[in-house]
Amino acid sequence: MKKIITALSNPELNKKLSKEKSINIICKDIQYREAILEVLEKIKFIDIIFINEKIQGQISFEKLIKKIKEINKKVEIIFIKKNKEINKEINKETEIKKIGIDKIYYENEITYENILKIINHEKIEQTEKRNNKNKISNIIKNKKINNKKSTNKIITVSGVEKVGKSIITIKILKKLARTNKKILVIDLNIKKQKLYLLLNRKKYSKKIKEKIKYLNRNKIEKLDLKEKNLIKKFEIKINKNTNLVSGLDLIIKDETIYKEQEIKNFILNILKIYKKEYNYIIVNLQLEKYLNLEKTIIKNSDINVLVMESNKIGINMLAKIMEKYKKDKITLQGLHIVVNKYNWKSISIYILKNIFGKNLKINKIRYNKNLDKKYNKKLNF
Repeated sequence: MKKIITALSNPELNKKLSKEKSINIICKDIQYREAILEVLEKIKFIDIIFINEKIQGQISFEKLIKKIKEINKKVEIIFIKKNKEINKEINKETEIKKIGIDKIYYENEITYENILKIINHEKIEQTEKRNNKNKISNIIKNKKINNKKSTNKIITVSGVEKVGKSIITIKILKKLARTNKKILVIDLNIKKQKLYLLLNRKKYSKKIKEKIKYLNRNKIEKLDLKEKNLIKKFEIKINKNTNLVSGLDLIIKDETIYKEQEIKNFILNILKIYKKEYNYIIVNLQLEKYLNLEKTIIKNSDINVLVMESNKIGINMLAKIMEKYKKDKITLQGLHIVVNKYNWKSISIYILKNIFGKNLKINKIRYNKNLDKKYNKKLNF
C-alpha cells in the first residue's frame, strides 16, 4: 500500500482519497510548505507527495524539493501548477524538472480519478506499453479510412528533421501491408531520403541519375514532368503489393531548372496517377522548405500524421505549423499528432491538449532504445 502526502490546496479531495482502501493518505491536506518537511521528519518512508504551486511558505520550492530529497531520495514528487498562460509555462517546464520534481500536471487535470491513475502509474504504464502497438492502428482506423464508400486514401507523414518520420512511415506501411492492399510510399524528405535504405533497396537507376546530372550541368533541356514513364522510372518494388517512389529530390531540389509551380504540378500529377492504382499512398514529407509544395500535398491528403518530439523545440515547431494550417485554412479533421520518442522527461499529453485543443488527436510512441537501433540498420521488408 502506497503512503501518500497531499498538499493539493484541496481538503475535500484529500478527504475523498483517504477513503480509498488501495492507498494510505498519511494526514490531512497540507496547507503550507514547511509542514511537508515536518510530516516527513516523523514518517520518512513516503512513496508520493502531491504539491500544489498555490501553497504558501517561507521556504522556496527549490529548497523545499532539495530538503525532501535529502530526507527521502526515493520519494516521487508530483507538482501541480496553476492553469497556465501557455507560453510562459512551457519555458518553465524544463527548469522545474531540474530541481528534482518527477512529474508536472495542471490543476484542471487533478481529479479524483486522475490522481488514482497517477498514483498507480505502474499499471498505467503497462497498459500504455501494450497500447503502443495499437497507436498506429488508431491512426489507420480513422472513420475516413474505414468508410467503404470512400475512394483510395493518401496519408501524409510530416515533421521537421530527426523527429522519426521515416520510422513512423515504416510502421504505418507494415500495419497496412497486413491488409493485402496495394500500397505506394513516396519519399519526399528532400533533405535526407533514407526510406530506400531502411527497406534495403537502391535509390534509383543509374540512367535517370546520369540524365538529370546532364540537365543540371548543361541546363539546355527539361524532362517532361507530365510523362507517366518518367514517374515510373523512380519506382522501386518492395514486394508484391508495395512500391516505393524515391529519388524525386533529383528533380525537386534544383530550382534553377524547374519553377515552383512546375514542381507542384509534377507532384500533384503523381498523386493523381497513383491514387487510381493504389489503395493507400503514404507520403513522407519534410516540413522545413518548399512550403507551398507541403501545403498542396497536405491539402490533398485524407490523413495528416504530424510527427513531433515532446520538448520545447517540438512544441514551438507544432505551434508554428498549427498557425500555418489556420492561415492556409487546412482542416484539422484528419490531423493526428504523433509524439515520438516519448519518455519520462517529455511534456505531458494533457499539457499539449490544453495548449493546442482538447479535441486534437494525439498518440504517443514511447522511446525504445533497441527499436531505435533496429531502425537505424537496413531492414528487409
